[in-house]
Parts: sequence; structure tokens; C-alpha cells
Amino acid sequence: MRGIGAVIHFRPPTGSSAPSPDVSERWNSIRDWFSLPVQDEAAQCFRVFYQPDEAMTPSDRLKNFLKLKALASPGRQDNFTTERILGTGETICMIASGKNSDFPPVTLHLSDQEWHMTQSQEETADCTVLPLSAGNPAATTAEESTGASRKGSRITNTQIQAWRDLSPEAKREAGGWKTWAQPQGISISC
Repeated sequence: MRGIGAVIHFRPPTGSSAPSPDVSERWNSIRDWFSLPVQDEAAQCFRVFYQPDEAMTPSDRLKNFLKLKALASPGRQDNFTTERILGTGETICMIASGKNSDFPPVTLHLSDQEWHMTQSQEETADCTVLPLSAGNPAATTAEESTGASRKGSRITNTQIQAWRDLSPEAKREAGGWKTWAQPQGISISC
């Protein structure tokens, strides 16, 4: 673990001879969004996402982005958004910094299968929704799936799609998935 105020240096992008101070500056502008014990791991995810090696797949970059989101403090997780553009295979990942300007969006090209697989992993890890299967018309909360004594409400495909159809700005205004889901009658606990 690094000490308080430690600076994490990023390498220049592949094929570039000039250093990339923007990436280090950007990391430093959001470093305090992460608790000290996870800052090194978050910095690694940030580096892999913004400065991937040539062999890095778009799916792995998205996983690092989603892990970065999960490592952020609860009040900052809504600053990390992904938006899937139907029919193009493009997924746009954005970090809203709340400062002078947002981070540049990163567009990843993922197959539908890669997208759904990655989203399922994020939802399960976030204790929100379990992945849907063809034979299951509704998903359940993570608490319900683990057999806890108190059962959560069932989440319908329509509710999930309604959330996914919201713009990143509307999702932020709603206060994130968990805040939006509660008035919908969905019980969420982790």
C-alpha cells in the first residue's frame, strides 16, 4: 500500500514518444474517490483502462472500468457510466469528474455476448441483479438468490430495460441504480 499523497506514474501510450501527463493528472483528480487501501488496485484498473497493452481485449478493458467503478466510494460510483449503442457493438464508458470537464469517453467494440457477459458479472458483483436466462422471465435480488431469510422483490425484464434505456445523465440524476430501483418496488441489499 502506498502512503498518503503517493504519486502513481503512468507510462506513455504505446507508440508515443511523449509522456502522457494527462493520464496521471486525471488519476490524481479522482484518486480521493477511492479509500486508501484500494487506491493501488484502482490506479492499476485506471491505467489498464486508459493505457491498455496492445493485447488487451475490449472486454478486459470494460472489466477494468467496471472494477474501477466497484472500488470507488459509494457516493462516487454513479460517476462511472457505460452506455451500449444498440446495433453497432459500441459501448461508451464515461467518468463524470464533476470538475472542469469530464474525462474523455472511451468507445469499446464488444459483441453482444461479451457485453451481456460483462454486464452480468457487474450486476452480480454489485449485489443488484442476477443475470437473466432464457427460461427465467424475471431475475431476483442477490439476497433472494442466496436463500437469506428475507426475500427481495422480483425484478422484471421491463424494469431492467427501463433502467438501461435511461441516459447516463438521467441515471446520475436518479441517484444510481439502487436509488432508482427502490421506488420501483425492488428491494436491494448487500
